[in-house]
Amino acid sequence: MNDTKRRQIRDYLDQSRGLSPALLDPEGHVSRGNAYYALGEYEPAIEEFTSAITQRPTYVNAHFNLGIVLAASNRYAEAEVAFRTAIGLAAAQDVLVPEAYYYLAVALFEQKRYEDALAAAKSATERGGDPAFSYLRARLHSLMGDQESAIEWLRKAISVAPKYRDSARRDAAFQAIRSDKRFEALVTSDQA
Repeated sequence: MNDTKRRQIRDYLDQSRGLSPALLDPEGHVSRGNAYYALGEYEPAIEEFTSAITQRPTYVNAHFNLGIVLAASNRYAEAEVAFRTAIGLAAAQDVLVPEAYYYLAVALFEQKRYEDALAAAKSATERGGDPAFSYLRARLHSLMGDQESAIEWLRKAISVAPKYRDSARRDAAFQAIRSDKRFEALVTSDQA
């Protein structure tokens, strides 16, 4: 983030700082939480998202954003709860949030709960087409010893976003399949 953007965010926070938290609506708290998050100030961001949830417990975006900042703070078990809550609320409100499944999978991955992470990653890929979802599935399949699925999902990720070719070369999650000729072909060729 450049200095101008950082200064604009800081100005926004300074202008809204004088307001009583009780006067801010949930959207105001989420906006402030996003601003703190953008500045890398996680604790104030958590407080803002929590205030939004206190005011409106069914606010999907507040739960989702809380999960993001908790995960960024390496508080993966708490992030898992926030993402699961966001997913449950979104389903009740008939809202589609594939990103919540993805980030839930990441939180579970970081807790080394690979089977649970894979289930969440499957839900993400069923609901959205972001190549990050496919790449995460490839990582999980590799870690769980499913070489065929790891290659298949890595191929899908690279075909949409070639940047994953470089990522896979360095990613320790693929250690078990590095010697597979198909893996080598995927990470060295320009074609998936």
